[in-house]
Amino acid sequence: MSLLWTSHISKTETNCNQTNESRIKTELKLTAEFIFEISSASIVYQSIVPELSDQMLRSQVILQHTNNHLKLLIHAEDITALRASINSWLRIIAIADSLSYILHK
Repeated sequence: MSLLWTSHISKTETNCNQTNESRIKTELKLTAEFIFEISSASIVYQSIVPELSDQMLRSQVILQHTNNHLKLLIHAEDITALRASINSWLRIIAIADSLSYILHK
């Protein structure tokens, strides 16, 4: 498994209307994108996709795979939620890849 790409943190501004006043609310939306080159990407994907059904309050995870690539996209409300999600998902992917390697030798 090799990491091919990591990405950005973006800041978005959203408009909020509150009782006849128009305010600009600045909301920090954090995004991290990881693309892995994994020889058994579909096996790893199938083994970890059930984890996506777990409820996460402050982050959202999108997982995709094509041929030998696995793409992990994490959106979070704050830096703590982003860090926690990154740690969890990198660990889950590493474990699934290691098990796939061991079982398919």
